[in-house]
Amino acid sequence: MLGAAVLVAAASGFACGGTPATASSGVVYTFNENLDGLYVYDGKPKSSPLGRWSADHAVIRGGMLVLKSVCENGRWVSAGVNTSPRAYGAKGVWRFRARFDTPGTLGFGILLYPKGGYWPPEIDVMEGGGSPTNVFSNLHLRRGDQNRVPWRTTLNEWHSYTVGINDNAVRVFVDGRPVAAYTGSLVPRGHRWWMAIQTEGKDGCKTGQRAGAYVSDLSYTEVR
Repeated sequence: MLGAAVLVAAASGFACGGTPATASSGVVYTFNENLDGLYVYDGKPKSSPLGRWSADHAVIRGGMLVLKSVCENGRWVSAGVNTSPRAYGAKGVWRFRARFDTPGTLGFGILLYPKGGYWPPEIDVMEGGGSPTNVFSNLHLRRGDQNRVPWRTTLNEWHSYTVGINDNAVRVFVDGRPVAAYTGSLVPRGHRWWMAIQTEGKDGCKTGQRAGAYVSDLSYTEVR
């Protein structure tokens, strides 16, 4: 399972907001059977009264993290993890590869959350569910606000995703293509962030229905 974090020297930086970045050390996750370096969710999501997280549903198959979702008694039992035990930072670049199944009543989210557990702010790198192509990014600076940026990708196919954050911008890329950006007063500053990857039921489902979210090549590089 998503495992031992290894400090590595990054080869190159990430230009975020038009400012060249100089790379420093980073964290690369290697998938192993102990879920080292991850916090695994178990219990009921606050945002999904019709779903439940089970720690047993975060598994490793073929060297990738799989978040299994199974419909039990008309309700989704899904999974979620975050990198808070090992990887977090204020200014840097997150990279990962991912593929998602998209049954109509199961949602997914990959987000950056401030270390310390307080909310808001929150940076939703990508959220979706129900559509095989429609996704959006979002940024919450205060309770109740929405700053959605819709974009499209083929969720049931593998793609490379990147999110870079510094004091000037938050930018999201798919296969190197820019799809969302927040600048100016929309950039949350003075926080350290960890990444969460999660699926959760948004409505009822057909008992026995199954789905998965698949993630590989997860890394974080701090920049200065």
